[in-house]
Order: sequence, then C-alpha cells, then structure tokens
Amino acid sequence: MTPEHKQIVQNTWEQIAPIADTAAELFYGRLFELDPMLRQLFASTNMEAQGKKLMECSQWLSKGSTIWINSSPLWRLLISF
Repeated sequence: MTPEHKQIVQNTWEQIAPIADTAAELFYGRLFELDPMLRQLFASTNMEAQGKKLMECSQWLSKGSTIWINSSPLWRLLISF
C-alpha cells in the first residue's frame, strides 16, 4: 500500500466515523443482499453490537495496520463500499 493509499483510507475513515452506526447497517445490509445465506450466520447475533465491533475494527485498521490491509480480502471488501 502506497502512502497515498494509506492517506485515502485514513481520510475515508474520518468521513465514515461520524456515521459509524449507519455505515455498519449499510455494510451488513449490502453483505446480506449479495449473499442472503450469510444472514443465517448472524441469526442469533445482536447486529447493533456486531456493527460496533465492525466499526471498531475498521477504525483500528485505518490507523495503520497496513500489513493486514495489504493482504486481507476482507479489508478489500470493507473498503469497496
């Protein structure tokens, strides 16, 4: 990941952070839209709490965990929205 890419990720997070709850809802909504079978994996999950965990993880990653960002398909999925 180039320094420019890192800056883009950090700038994007700054825009998402104020609407983190909505962003999490949108993320999971789109995820379940793309693959409805995944909803079963979250059947007994408190989605509000899960969304907060997603956003906490995203914040941590945006602050510089570039080794994981460079190699993770999940991170690529997260930043594709």
